[in-house]
Amino acid sequence: MPARATSSRFFLVAAALALTACGGGGGSKASSPPRVERVTGVVAVAGDGEVTVSWDPFPGALSYNLYWSKTPGVDAATGNLLQDVTSPQVLTATNGVTYYVVVTAVTAAGESAESAEAWFTPGASPVPPGTGHVGVVTTIAGSSMDYADGDAIHARFNTPTGIVGVGTSLYVCDTTNMLIRRLDLSTRQVTTLAGDPRTYAGHQDGIGTAASFNSPRGITSDGTYLYVADTANNLVRRIDLATAAVTTLAGSTTQAGAADGPGASATFRWPRGVATDGTTLYVADTMNNAIRALDLATGVVSTLAGDPASYAGYADGRGTAARFSAPYGLAMHGGELLVADSGNSAIRAVDPLTGEVTTVSTTTAAPYAIAVIGGYVYVANHASGGGDPVPGTGNTITEIDLATGEAWTLAGGNWYATLADGTGTAAAINYPEGMTGLDGKLYVSDTFSHVLRRIDLQPL
Repeated sequence: MPARATSSRFFLVAAALALTACGGGGGSKASSPPRVERVTGVVAVAGDGEVTVSWDPFPGALSYNLYWSKTPGVDAATGNLLQDVTSPQVLTATNGVTYYVVVTAVTAAGESAESAEAWFTPGASPVPPGTGHVGVVTTIAGSSMDYADGDAIHARFNTPTGIVGVGTSLYVCDTTNMLIRRLDLSTRQVTTLAGDPRTYAGHQDGIGTAASFNSPRGITSDGTYLYVADTANNLVRRIDLATAAVTTLAGSTTQAGAADGPGASATFRWPRGVATDGTTLYVADTMNNAIRALDLATGVVSTLAGDPASYAGYADGRGTAARFSAPYGLAMHGGELLVADSGNSAIRAVDPLTGEVTTVSTTTAAPYAIAVIGGYVYVANHASGGGDPVPGTGNTITEIDLATGEAWTLAGGNWYATLADGTGTAAAINYPEGMTGLDGKLYVSDTFSHVLRRIDLQPL
C-alpha cells in the first residue's frame, strides 16, 4: 500500500503484520536512558480487520516504537513491541477484539516516555473518511413511556439517555426508571441489568436488582465493566458485566462539590457524560463546568480541564485556564477526549496528558451526545427553534468530517414531539441525549420519544 502524504500525521501501515502474532513482530526490549517528553496526538482508527495509527511528529525522532496489548494499561514494560516504525504502515487485527496501544519516540537521547493510550476495536462495515453520509433511521426498541422487559417491540423505557455498545448488546441508562437496561441485538430482547424497578431512587451497591440509582445519565465501557454517571446521586458507579455487581467508585451523595481526591472524598455536581481510555475514566462534571479524571487503578479523582471555582464560560487553554458551559457528552477519539460543550454550542477537544483544550467545531444548538465512527464525529443536538434543519440545529444528528471540518445534517428534521423513521431529514427525533457507534452504525437514545433508534450510514 503506498504511503499517503500528510502535513501533521504519520500513518502506520504494516501490511500482513497481525497484532495477534506472538511478540508483536518486534525485537527484544532493551533498557533505555531516563524517559523524556512523550509523543502526543496518537489516534487509532479501526477498519475491517485492520487499524490505522497516527501521531504528531516528535522533534528529533530517529524512529518510533509501538507497544500493543489486549488489556488496558499497556506500556513499554508490558506491551508487545513493534520496533523502528518509521514509515507509513497498516496493522492487521482481529475483528471484535479490543486492542490498546502506546507510541514512543527514539531520539539521540534515548526512548521517550509512552504516549497516552489509544484503543480500538476492528469490525466490519467501517465508515470510510471523505465520503459523507445520509442516515437511515429505524426504531429498534420501545414505543411509549413505561417500564417493561421483553421483546424489543413491547419493551418500555422512561427517558433513556446514555447508551453504549459492547459486543452484540446495547446498555442504556433508563433514567427516570432509575435502571440500567440491556438490549441484545441478536435476540432483540430487553432485560434489566441493574437497579430495581419496584423501588424509587437510591444509591445502594449490590448485584443486579439489589443495587439502586438516581437518574443515571452517562455510560461507557472498557469491555469488562460498565461505568455509569449516577447523575442525581453525584456518584460514579461501576458495573461488572459478568456478574452485574454495582460498586461506587467515587463521589458523595451527601454533598455536591468539586473536591479532588480518592473515592468518597471526591465530589461532583451533576455528572453526565463518561468516557474511558482503559486506564482513566473521564467525567463531564456538568454543573461544575469541568472535565474530571478518575484514575481507575487508584480511585483518585482530579480536575483535568475547566475551573469549578469559576462561572460557566468559553475559553480554550490548558487545565483550569479553559472554560466550559454545561459539558454533557464525551467520546474518545484515539488518544484525544472530545466534549459536547452544551452551553457553548461547541465540540471541544481535550488532551488527556496536558489538559490542553481546543475547539473542534461549533453548532447552533445544544450538543448533548457525541460519538466517533472512523473519520467522523457525530453530534446529537437538542431542540433549538423551527425551520429547515441545518448542521447543528435541534433534534438532529450532525456528521462532521474530521479531516476537513465540514459538517452536515445526517438525520432529523428539527421538529418537536414527533417520532418518525425515515431517511435524512424525513426522520424525526425528539431530544436525543445518548449516542454510540457499534459495527459501523449509530445507536441513539431518543429520550423524549422513549425509544432506541438505529441509524445506518449510507454514502452520499
